[in-house]
Amino acid sequence: MAAAKKTPRASSEKEKSRSILSYFTPGRQPREGQKLALERIEKDWAKTDVFVVEIPTGGGKSDLALTLLRWASAQHKQKGMCIVPNNVLLQQYLDSNPRMATIRGKHDYECAHGSTELTGKMSCKEYSAKMGHTCKGVCPYTAANRKIRAVPYGVVNFYTYLAHRLYPDALVIDEAHNLLGMLRDFAAKKLWQHVYQYPDYIRDYSSLLKWVKDKRFELQDAGYPQDSKLEALYKDLNSGAPKYLVEKGVDLHFGKEKSLLKLLPIDTSDQPPILWPNQVRKLILLSATIGPKDLEQLGLDGRRVSWIATPSPIPPQNRPIVVQEPGLDLSYAGIQKELPNLLKEIGRIADKHPGQRGIVHTTYSLMQALGKEGIIQEGGRFLIHNKENKKEKYAEFLTGKSDAILICAGLYEGIDLPGDLGRFQIITKVPWPNLAEPAYKYLAQTDRDRYCYETLKTVMQGAGRVCRTPTDYGITYILDRTFQNIPEELMPAWFRQALEAGETV
Repeated sequence: MAAAKKTPRASSEKEKSRSILSYFTPGRQPREGQKLALERIEKDWAKTDVFVVEIPTGGGKSDLALTLLRWASAQHKQKGMCIVPNNVLLQQYLDSNPRMATIRGKHDYECAHGSTELTGKMSCKEYSAKMGHTCKGVCPYTAANRKIRAVPYGVVNFYTYLAHRLYPDALVIDEAHNLLGMLRDFAAKKLWQHVYQYPDYIRDYSSLLKWVKDKRFELQDAGYPQDSKLEALYKDLNSGAPKYLVEKGVDLHFGKEKSLLKLLPIDTSDQPPILWPNQVRKLILLSATIGPKDLEQLGLDGRRVSWIATPSPIPPQNRPIVVQEPGLDLSYAGIQKELPNLLKEIGRIADKHPGQRGIVHTTYSLMQALGKEGIIQEGGRFLIHNKENKKEKYAEFLTGKSDAILICAGLYEGIDLPGDLGRFQIITKVPWPNLAEPAYKYLAQTDRDRYCYETLKTVMQGAGRVCRTPTDYGITYILDRTFQNIPEELMPAWFRQALEAGETV
């Protein structure tokens, strides 16, 4: 019996002595940036609440995340969870780690009991809606729910994490720069069209404020009691400090899609910590584009924070960023005069890359201006999409001519163009937040650095589209002269290195 007791104790001591690097993915060697980040986290674990890891494109965030989860579980007996912004990234984790626990929505699981006449299959969601309860026997959705809570760690998307309240001891957040958009969405005020009957002309802050004023007087004149929600909204809108971005769209209202106005707060620093309540003891934020201004808005700047900036594994000369000087005036006032010069620059750069695919980032309004003047016509190497056929045109770009050039809007994130899929890209108009929105105008006047950083984040995300690995090559051109208004001190080292490499091209 004595010998039997020594074995687990010896095994436990051996486990405690293992370093964090020993938990790295078997058969693979950590890169320089991964090693730096892991060793810093191990060193500072006891004295830090929030680790912010700036890890550029190609830095290997998924291997880093999984190593952290294994180590926190084995060395600190902490339940871990990695959350990702979408199901595409979730699937990437599962493809490389097929046995890793996860849970998806009910509609993603095929019910073991129910079936439909049309398909012969029924999802767990369809079955529970039809029967009014979940399966009594074997249910794949229930099994996944039990497993994700029982295992030491798992991976889920942001919304599933919140829906199931899968709050762990240690939370790893991949693509953490997406958190602000999610937090704004959860903190948004919602005005349902079928409840308030607001007119169709409301599309921005000013028109909303005018309607709310008129609606209050209308209710008073009709002898109705004050609407508390409308009164609170009026005070917010009329406070003199614009607080919201007004977004018109649809959302679910008791399971049915309804039209609404969504008021997204520009400042989320005082929002409750819905993603990390008190039971979440350690936060690890992974992103190439996250900075101190983001931490303020996440309400985390008062915690014990360790900043870890990792070097890019991609040599700067493989991912140069060329800023054209003096640049073009692509402002609302200057665009008509600059259209011929813009076409000339796009054509000149295209001619520098014969036989290579490239993309041109614009805005919808700029594409319309170019098309209206007849300056850019689809044909030859060029493909142009609109709001209805973006997906189809992007697929055509990937599978069509090897020297195709896609004129696109809104593709700074979510696309990967490794190797010959993308050798160059052009950023025409720098994507500044629209100053016609009073909330952004107020932000630009009161916190210029944060306004600039919102722009820089989008540019940095775009810069990573055409160079994905250390052996890849892709060049980025920036034509808009206003890029030079972004303070250099806001830029991380990996991005400044690419700008310096671009000066020698």
